[in-house]
Amino acid sequence: MYVPNIDKLTIKRDALLEKKRFLDAIDKLKQRAPEGKKELKTDCYFLTDSVGVHEWMPFTTLVETINSEKQIQISVQGRSGGSPWGENLVIIQINDDFDDYVERIRKEFHDINNQIGREKPNQSLNTEDTNTLHPDIISKCEVLYSKGLFAEAVEKSFKVVRDKLRQITGYETGSDAFGKTNIHIVGAAAENVDKDFNEGVKFLCMSIDKFRNEKSHTSDGDIDDLVRAYEYLRLSSLALHLLDSAEND
Repeated sequence: MYVPNIDKLTIKRDALLEKKRFLDAIDKLKQRAPEGKKELKTDCYFLTDSVGVHEWMPFTTLVETINSEKQIQISVQGRSGGSPWGENLVIIQINDDFDDYVERIRKEFHDINNQIGREKPNQSLNTEDTNTLHPDIISKCEVLYSKGLFAEAVEKSFKVVRDKLRQITGYETGSDAFGKTNIHIVGAAAENVDKDFNEGVKFLCMSIDKFRNEKSHTSDGDIDDLVRAYEYLRLSSLALHLLDSAEND
């Protein structure tokens, strides 16, 4: 049966995504370990939750695939007493080339993902989608986004929100801006829900702070495609549109 080239790319992209997520999880373990440590330990649950593979056979197949590339070696050791396989001990041996290997897989994934986006223009966001974003998001993030630098575009959008808060209140986090000043956002549907509306804006800004912190711990922010990146840009855009109506006495 003939398989279109785009389908072949998608299959390869999805396989690389699993591998990338697996290696991202190991990279997190490495960052937490003492500098220079070559042996890392965790359990299967940590890796399966990170990758999104929760069945034994696909998990072991992924482990075998990574082991075959001889950049790292992973061994899974069963626990006694009939424990669930997710609790099995995983021992990971990394070498001096681990960082380069991870970056190569990340780049290979993003290159294929961007190629799919170019070959499937109907899957890309059109101009109308991006033009409805807040002008500050368009001016600061659109070029990064259009180049496929999704993590960088999203990170920049979060910084734009923080800059806006600092401009209005002198504080750049949502908790400080709304907790230490008299900032008030105009625009509630009715006077009796004004407090709820302002609480909503506060927690929106605080959620952006949390997302920014979460994504700063990986080199690509774990943002794999243009749609998810756009959703984060839209979140920042909403915050900016609401902050445009801010008062701070």
